[in-house]
Amino acid sequence: MTFDMRNNAGRRYFIKSFARGLKLLETMAEAGHPLTLSRIAGSMGITLPTAHRFLHTLQALGFVESGADRKTYTIAPKILKLGHSLFRSSDLWRTAHPYLLRAGRLGCAVNNGELYPELCSVAAPVMDRNGTTIAALNMAVHAGRRGDEYIQEVMVPAVVTSAGRISQALGYIGDRPGGGLREGIET
Repeated sequence: MTFDMRNNAGRRYFIKSFARGLKLLETMAEAGHPLTLSRIAGSMGITLPTAHRFLHTLQALGFVESGADRKTYTIAPKILKLGHSLFRSSDLWRTAHPYLLRAGRLGCAVNNGELYPELCSVAAPVMDRNGTTIAALNMAVHAGRRGDEYIQEVMVPAVVTSAGRISQALGYIGDRPGGGLREGIET
């Protein structure tokens, strides 16, 4: 639902300061790099003290972080929880989750033209510190250009190793599922 200022009933329920806080997050997200207080204030057309209060509130809530130089601000990873909540309630999550769990048990999943004859792909789970599959890393190639040997010798090790490194960076300390690169892989 979009807000229309001409709608008196809608205006009565509209919280302008809340909208400006969300606009500040959008401004930071669209920038794609750390922003200074003055740049944020200028982009939004608000005063420095107002921008500072918004940033302080968002930082206290964990949605914004200040840079090491204490002069710049970036969106904090906590903001991903909002998107993750939406994703988990979507049809995509409900459909994909069982496949991610299966890939987690096996170590990786290989699609050798089953979905589309011209597509070969390998996917491996990315796990958080609790061992929960939170994403999957995928590599796909045109089937006509690569054979089974390339899939098994190049793609599988590359994807499983990379997914394992990402998982470790996220705090996962367990063994890779499936016991190794060759065991439990379905082709």
